[in-house]
Amino acid sequence: SDVAWPALTVREPLSVSSDQASLEAAPAERTLLSYELEHPHPLIGRQQAEFTEGDDFGSALAPARTFATDEEIRALYGTDPTPEMEQMCLVVYPQRLSEEPAVPQPFARHKLVDLLGDLFLCGQIVQGRITARRSGHGLNHALARELAAAGGPGQS
Repeated sequence: SDVAWPALTVREPLSVSSDQASLEAAPAERTLLSYELEHPHPLIGRQQAEFTEGDDFGSALAPARTFATDEEIRALYGTDPTPEMEQMCLVVYPQRLSEEPAVPQPFARHKLVDLLGDLFLCGQIVQGRITARRSGHGLNHALARELAAAGGPGQS
């Protein structure tokens, strides 16, 4: 069934940043998310993706899998990526990907999935323009805290 979620409306610009990463929230009539990714791995590189209220999450973002480089996996697990790990995430090797991505700009799209999920920590859909550059969960959480504090409980 269709459930109307309350919206936390961005009423004034907010921003958080750390090193080269930043997030900005600005008032907008609809929810608009954009993500700019810049990664040193040449197979990831620079990517940009957007998601707007009304876009189909199932086709636009859901197929964008989480990803990790083989170096990150070796550092975390002390072993080369296994077939099981390749089933859990898209592995980025030096010269290839573990599989062909299901959507264009897959890495930036996955970062949008992370951002969208982290913003749901506000307990409401955020209505506004959110622009992310190189952000991760920590910075996303910081913006969610700022938005929740600015919007107050039950604001729409």
